[in-house]
Amino acid sequence: MRWLLTTPHGIEPAELQRELEPLGVRVEQTAPIPLGDEQVVEAEGPDDLPARLEGRTSLVHHVHPDSGIEPYG
Repeated sequence: MRWLLTTPHGIEPAELQRELEPLGVRVEQTAPIPLGDEQVVEAEGPDDLPARLEGRTSLVHHVHPDSGIEPYG
């Protein structure tokens, strides 16, 4: 399943990958999307990723399903 991970600003995707790989997560190695003092990183992982991350890392503030881009109109 595709996910959007909100992390503190400045966390590199490679650092996040090392932290989350044992949980079955593959972090996209593209530039994070800035969001104020946070950033958003795309990832693929198990369907229960929010539960797996709960209390396990301080690097991920929020986890949301990636719904994909839909045309506006």
